[in-house]
Amino acid sequence: MSDCPVKPHFLDQALFLLPPAVESDAHAAMRCDAALFQQTIGEGKNLARFYTWSTPVKTIGYFQGKRNPIPEAASRQTGGGLVEHGEDVTFAIAIASQEEFSKRSSQERYCLLHQALRDALTNIGMDVSLVPMDGAAGTIGPCFSNPVPGDVRCDRTGKKIAGGAQRRTGGAVLHQGTVRLAPESRDPAAAWIMDFLGRIGRVQSI
Repeated sequence: MSDCPVKPHFLDQALFLLPPAVESDAHAAMRCDAALFQQTIGEGKNLARFYTWSTPVKTIGYFQGKRNPIPEAASRQTGGGLVEHGEDVTFAIAIASQEEFSKRSSQERYCLLHQALRDALTNIGMDVSLVPMDGAAGTIGPCFSNPVPGDVRCDRTGKKIAGGAQRRTGGAVLHQGTVRLAPESRDPAAAWIMDFLGRIGRVQSI
């Protein structure tokens, strides 16, 4: 199957959105994502932040970074392969432990978020779909060269345009994701972002 059955606004509590940002230092950006997650763990708030990059940078999943460190790549809190940033919108969404979402399986959580993302991108005229959830798992390597079940792909080219990885700590969930987009859609305050988050829960900007 390619979709998970889901009601809209599947978070019970508000989702607080931080101001958009433009980052230049991958290590600093990953520290901000980590701090966001720690705040969610400590305070029980659902939090999200979106940002773009003023210069090309690289990040790598925590476990791959431990096995095969790349000096110029900042380590993410979550898993996954090497991501070359610069033509993408990057985001972190931290969901509190008391949410039903956080109690679901990792596959279901990934699917739910990417369904919402797919639908928001479709609303701005992009022809996208999810890699089937019963498809083959990706191999180790650069993130955008290795689509996995639940990733978002372009229907015209078949290429992956959005992926992410998750971590669950103390029952709370951190999702770190990235979406490769044309420059005109790459604003971290673009309308598709509010559409995406609005499909997840009640959004409050802070």
